[in-house]
Amino acid sequence: MGCSRISTKSSIDSGNATIGGIEQTFDTVPGQKYQVAFDLAGNYGGLPVVKPLQVMVAGQTHNYTFDTTGAGQFDMKWTTKTFTFVALSSGSTISFVSDTTGLGGIGNAGAALDNVRITPAPNDAPALGMRSLLLVAALLLVCGSGLARRKAGALRGS
Repeated sequence: MGCSRISTKSSIDSGNATIGGIEQTFDTVPGQKYQVAFDLAGNYGGLPVVKPLQVMVAGQTHNYTFDTTGAGQFDMKWTTKTFTFVALSSGSTISFVSDTTGLGGIGNAGAALDNVRITPAPNDAPALGMRSLLLVAALLLVCGSGLARRKAGALRGS
């Protein structure tokens, strides 16, 4: 397939009338959260028009589709997909599979994959710095003392 790609080297067309895919094993830290990002398009030169892609890693399965309508040799309409997973062991295997069997006959063409990145995920919640903690403490003191004065005034008025 002569087509445009995102990265400077090459992209992968994962199907041709069969189940096609690729997998890679890489080092991970058990319990560490990772972010997966990849660019997805589809081989516009064959059926089905909507290309399936299944991504599996660390016991998780993520299903994607890509509609090739309007895509062509010079603009494949690449889109970036992301998800996170938690490593279960010191090595994880990620698999990308496009199964186009039964979806259009001879000459099927699958999902196209490029620019896969796996990185430690950023922390879910940013840590508060000392300045932020002092600001929160000051707000609590101001709000708390105002509430205590109102409560004391209400008790005197009864």
